[in-house]
Amino acid sequence: MHIRPRLSRVNPALTTTRPPRGLALPLATSLLALLCLPTWARAQCAVCGNPAFTSDDNDIARTFGGTTPRALRLSGGLAYSYAHMADLYAGTTRQPVGEKSARLNTREWALDAHLLTLMAGVELSSGTALALLVPMGRTGSTRAVASSPTIDADAIPYADFSDFGVADIELRVRQRLNRVRGRQASWLPQLVASVGVVAPTGNFTVKDSTSANSDPHVSLGRGAWWALAGLDLYGRVSDRVGWALHNQLRHALHDNLDSGYRFRWGTEVSSDLSATFVIVPGVLNAALTGALQWRDSGQERASETDPVADFANGGGLWFGINPTVQAVIGGGVSVTAAVRVPVARDVNGCQPVPGVGVVLALSWAWDIAPANEGPQPALTPGDAPTEAAVVQLLVPGKVTLVAYEAAWCVVCKRLRPWLTDFASSREDVVLRRVDVTGWPAARMKRVLPAQPGLPVLDIYGPDGRLIARVWGAQTFQFASLVPAAKK
Repeated sequence: MHIRPRLSRVNPALTTTRPPRGLALPLATSLLALLCLPTWARAQCAVCGNPAFTSDDNDIARTFGGTTPRALRLSGGLAYSYAHMADLYAGTTRQPVGEKSARLNTREWALDAHLLTLMAGVELSSGTALALLVPMGRTGSTRAVASSPTIDADAIPYADFSDFGVADIELRVRQRLNRVRGRQASWLPQLVASVGVVAPTGNFTVKDSTSANSDPHVSLGRGAWWALAGLDLYGRVSDRVGWALHNQLRHALHDNLDSGYRFRWGTEVSSDLSATFVIVPGVLNAALTGALQWRDSGQERASETDPVADFANGGGLWFGINPTVQAVIGGGVSVTAAVRVPVARDVNGCQPVPGVGVVLALSWAWDIAPANEGPQPALTPGDAPTEAAVVQLLVPGKVTLVAYEAAWCVVCKRLRPWLTDFASSREDVVLRRVDVTGWPAARMKRVLPAQPGLPVLDIYGPDGRLIARVWGAQTFQFASLVPAAKK
């Protein structure tokens, strides 16, 4: 069984990208792998070729306006995946226990996979990212064994077997196409294209299509190099509702050979459509995904003198529903939990198929900002404003949020209801809006130097001194910068 998970791309609009105070997690992750980026994943039954599992957290945060880093974004993570397979299907029909026992030699046949995947990558300000996935873990199967003292209800001996190791390693390059066009996505969908390769970690002995069902084989890898390509789209309906569409293609680059027997995995295509939701801004996100997957049956040739034929018991069409929840911890860290629920299958021939699966993932992202160059900010944390118009906005004894915005600023419009709701919920917080639409360049340079975009949000403490100044998508993390209310 082979699993390649994908982990969440943390969005600075929903969670802070500042370095966490404790560096144990990022340092440990960096030592385990390269620099990281969340990526795509599948689990495969190495016997029948079913997509046994789909791990995809839907890039929930990206839907709501994820941006490219100013200089360099490091990210990493761990994902635990579990998949269980015990049912036998012919076409769309689940086979009765008697048929399963006859084909798999025991009614006790089952297959479990416990996979832990290390993910690492780096993303540049150009929107180009490199991702590496290293899956490893344990697969276990219960199958007929003539020498076993344990017997099933049909008096057939069976036993449990396990396989430990590293699965096939995936390397992928991703590019944000919006960035190439020279603009960030606002109401336009974000486009992300990717190409990559999967490298096998060992040989895989393929059973022919007839004996594969009667002698199931467990494997962490698939013994072949694969080419990968994908195109993902992310859009937003409102500040709290969005969508994502993932389209992926995987193609085996060569045949598996074993004593004259030749086998080639079928090409795989998948398309996942997700509805994404912000439940609690900056804290809790969710998604509901419909996942459609198709794989060609593959081909086999028994010997050099035999013709090439379709693999009779491989490939097919699968559809499932995947609910996902993502909790933002802070400091660039998020936790994702997903359940994969199969709804419909139409397999070629007769194949074991997966049941319900689970994914638990921990991801971390950190933007490394460059040293300040050029114009310096008019204010730095700890300073009191000197501009008379700004001083008049502050309310002594209260936290004052000063939002600089313009009529043409799309992000400003998205930020407004978040600021309004927050200020309304806190008696100690006052919100002031400043429209800079008609400001002359000289005034803009005097009040807001070194700010490359709007909105700009200043957070002043009860003493009238600046606590923090954030701009652009970073303004969505304002709640974590406001002092807690006094009891």
